[in-house]
Amino acid sequence: MQNRLATLVLLVLMSCSAIGADKESVAKAVKEDGMSVQDARKWYTVYKGAYIYVKELDAAGSKDFGDVFVRFRSVRDKVMPTKGNEAFKKATDLSKFADPVTNTYADFTAENKTDLAEELYEICEGLKAGIK
Repeated sequence: MQNRLATLVLLVLMSCSAIGADKESVAKAVKEDGMSVQDARKWYTVYKGAYIYVKELDAAGSKDFGDVFVRFRSVRDKVMPTKGNEAFKKATDLSKFADPVTNTYADFTAENKTDLAEELYEICEGLKAGIK
C-alpha cells in the first residue's frame, strides 16, 4: 500500500513539472523561431526581472496575478523585444496564472507565486541555453 502511494505521489510530482515551461522546450523554441541573440537577451532580461520581482520581492504592490502581468508587459514593452515567435509563445505560456482574454486569475497564494517564479526561472535558463 505504501509503495503504491509513493509511486502515485512520484507520478504526480513528475507530471507537475512537465506541465509548465521548461528549459529544454524554451531553448528549442528559441532555435526553432530563429530568434536573434539580441532578442533572446532582451527576453532574458524581461523574464529575469519578472522572476526577481515575484521570487525575491514577493510581487510587492500587486494584489493579483493580473497586476503582476501588467507590470511584466510594461517592462517588456519598454525593452521592446521582437514579438510573434510562435514556438516561443507556446513554450512560455503562463496563462494558467493570468488569462487577460477571459480576465481570470489563479489564486494569489504563496504557493502559486512560487510556481510562477519557478516557471520564470526555467524560461530564463532556456533562453540562456538557446543563446549558446
